[in-house]
Amino acid sequence: MISIPISSKYYSFIKNEEFKDDFELQIIPSFGYSISNVGDGVKFDVLSSESDPSPRYLRTGIASSVTLSYKSLWSIIEWKGGRSASDLLVKPRYNNDDPIEYQSGFDNDIDFIRNVVLSKPDSSIQIYRGDEWTLFEIYSFRFGRENDITGKVNITSAGYGYNSTGLFKLLYFMLDEPMFKKLSEYIVIKYDHSILDEGGWHPLSNTKFESFSVTFNNIDRLILGLLK
Repeated sequence: MISIPISSKYYSFIKNEEFKDDFELQIIPSFGYSISNVGDGVKFDVLSSESDPSPRYLRTGIASSVTLSYKSLWSIIEWKGGRSASDLLVKPRYNNDDPIEYQSGFDNDIDFIRNVVLSKPDSSIQIYRGDEWTLFEIYSFRFGRENDITGKVNITSAGYGYNSTGLFKLLYFMLDEPMFKKLSEYIVIKYDHSILDEGGWHPLSNTKFESFSVTFNNIDRLILGLLK
């Protein structure tokens, strides 16, 4: 919902004037808030006049990224992190015949400091958190957590990934060959791996994910360049 980038190119620890403006530090703090399924109920039988209420769901969280880049082109090191909490906005019912009612978006059970900032769960709150560190836009390692006391879910995750973008930029700076800079703008090859751990005999324990992707970017620029 809100994102405010902050950047600076001046560092007291860089004494050499030749390189003083070559490094840039950028910080982007963010805040998000959303409510899902606001609206009419859902009819599971088109012939019925009755409908069931949609499961109204609140999510709110904070995130941030900190990047140290070289010549505003190549990210040397980057950290991304996020913390969020979710709340099913249904009010307690003491009789199954009572109608389902929801809390408003501002009248909810989330304690922002406890549940979001400190990532501590409560009986009606699910928390999510994750961090990612990326070195030279080549190698990333990640770790995260999901905790839902009511659903008896306490998952930790870890993973890593490789990205061709940083490798092309490294070759560009080492060999002074513009072709590699162009390649980083037009093609991205990525491999990612992650694993979930719930502990004990939970069915999600040791669940692994792998992905391999090839993405082509700026196709319009490539075509126009070939036509010239």
